[in-house]
Amino acid sequence: MQRSGAQLWTTAIALSASVALSQILLGLAALAAGAALALSREKRGRAVAGLEKFPPGSLALALYAGWSLVSALLSESPFESLMHTKELLLLGVPALGAYLLCRPRDPERAGFAVVATGAALALWGTVQFVLGQFTPFVRIRGPLSHHLSFAGLLLLAFLASVAWSQSPEKLLRRAALVALAPLGLALLLNQSRSAWFGVAAGLILLGFTRVRRVALPLLAAGVLAAALHPGFRGKMLSLGQPLEDTSLRARVVMLQTGARIVVESPLLGTGPGGIEAAYARLQPDDYPLPRIGHLHCTPLQIAAERGVPALLLWLAFWAALGRGLWRLREPEHSILRRDMGTAAAACAVGFIVMGIFEYNFGDAEPSTLLLGLLALAFTTRSTAGKESCASSW
Repeated sequence: MQRSGAQLWTTAIALSASVALSQILLGLAALAAGAALALSREKRGRAVAGLEKFPPGSLALALYAGWSLVSALLSESPFESLMHTKELLLLGVPALGAYLLCRPRDPERAGFAVVATGAALALWGTVQFVLGQFTPFVRIRGPLSHHLSFAGLLLLAFLASVAWSQSPEKLLRRAALVALAPLGLALLLNQSRSAWFGVAAGLILLGFTRVRRVALPLLAAGVLAAALHPGFRGKMLSLGQPLEDTSLRARVVMLQTGARIVVESPLLGTGPGGIEAAYARLQPDDYPLPRIGHLHCTPLQIAAERGVPALLLWLAFWAALGRGLWRLREPEHSILRRDMGTAAAACAVGFIVMGIFEYNFGDAEPSTLLLGLLALAFTTRSTAGKESCASSW
């Protein structure tokens, strides 16, 4: 039962580009996990004691979810706000994956699935570009509805591939090396500056690890491409002209208006889904924007929508996760586990940096993939032969 759940979970994470399919598979994986736990020969007390093996930051995520629900219930439109909290179910992805992927090679299989699917998505986007399905306002987006969601998936798959490019697991290493070229090209063609900054941050982090011989040349190649290509160079130089770059100017106005929303409702925010109405009421008259569903900054979005306490819990999650990932560097852990931790750390840093400019934590496709990649570093990995995996948790 647990083995089937692991396969369902792995497929769901690899296919996170399809929200509906991914969430259906995650639901089935959760049912399989529940059945495996119920059928386990372990006594309930020992199973409950195993809850301490949840990935680091799980408690902070649970409290964040709880505060979000309180914010929704006490908002001006509780029912509508509650409908915008469905993504909270995804916060259980790391704990579910850490429980289900208990066999020695489960994390490597999941990593291979992520890399292979990422490469396929990158080729999809590149074909779109070659066929001319690209304008300055409609960028390549693969099978997704928005180019920024596509950029988030590419960023995570690319950084994970760099981290696994020196993996002792032959299949994972070869897949990662093959995927680097299409993923890197698609990231450039997507022309999302926020993703570029995220990738750069992740590569800088990887520059301090044993994959520096891959990470640093890729970082240099990306900077060179952005400097030499007229289109890429123009995207970067426009950052120095905020009044002429409409996208940048809109983000500045969103920051200012978002700050007003936080000051107005610092404890519970507007409630999930309440940003649109609050923004329309508080935005400046000199630069009005059309319908704004969210602020293009994850920390600001969380504070404005769910309150400052929710933001502090979100930050606590990353702090706890970072501490757990740092501990994976200790010699007692295998090289494979350390590689999984390195990939998780690079992806987390890249995701957070991109989130400064985009609300990617509320974007189901990249957030599902990120939470799945984080789980790979903290799986239980039973080595008990034919013993049930359920007994290892």
